[in-house]
Amino acid sequence: MKSSWGPNSTQPQVPDLK
Repeated sequence: MKSSWGPNSTQPQVPDLK
């Protein structure tokens, strides 16, 4: 589970809290 909030994220700035 990687963090989805950063420059290397493909998705918008939304933390992956799922």
